[in-house]
Amino acid sequence: MTTFACAAESVSVQRTREIVDDLVAHEFGAASSRYRMFESEVLSIEAAPVWRRALAHSDATVREWAVDALSRIGAVEDVDRIAELLDDTSRGVRQQTLDALIRIEPSVAAESFLQRLESSAPEQVVLAAQGLAQIGVKDAAPAILRRARDAALPASTRGALMQQLAALGDPVVVAELVDLALDVEADVSLRRLAAEAAVAIDTADPSLVLRRLAGATDDYIQALGERGLELQ
Repeated sequence: MTTFACAAESVSVQRTREIVDDLVAHEFGAASSRYRMFESEVLSIEAAPVWRRALAHSDATVREWAVDALSRIGAVEDVDRIAELLDDTSRGVRQQTLDALIRIEPSVAAESFLQRLESSAPEQVVLAAQGLAQIGVKDAAPAILRRARDAALPASTRGALMQQLAALGDPVVVAELVDLALDVEADVSLRRLAAEAAVAIDTADPSLVLRRLAGATDDYIQALGERGLELQ
């Protein structure tokens, strides 16, 4: 009975099962080799059901590969089931899921990230900001800055949000970033990251930003502004 069942499977399904088996056995070299050799088969719509089942596998590496494969197959029907793994316990899976959602449907991914930006879970807030920055949703910059100012979030999370603001590059938040950098009552590390983000973002009058930072009481921020002015 088993032989007949296997014979009835398509080549795509067989190849995909073999890759999953390799991953489960931690034979990553073999899995990568099979993937390269039979890429058209394992990334076909016929192989999608195997990868969908693999999304629930106990091994995080299997889940990562499944998310990536389904995003490359590109069936819109898989968006919701992939999005569920944004809550995965594995950071690697969460990161792969972010990239996958952006690859399949950027507009849907952006909506999901905007919602998750309001999460109480720090890792979800950072993940959401990263996704918005990768897609280039500049309208999200004020919301990201608002979360970065949220004292309820860990300092590391707020710092990571500053970095995403720099990557997003929306000049609309630069004035607020400079205000934060000059706020002597704010956390020093956060002030410095705000200054770095403000300098990294292109504005119509960068010298104004740099002059304000050069007047800071913090030596690091002051030097950042002065060096920028010297390089102009």
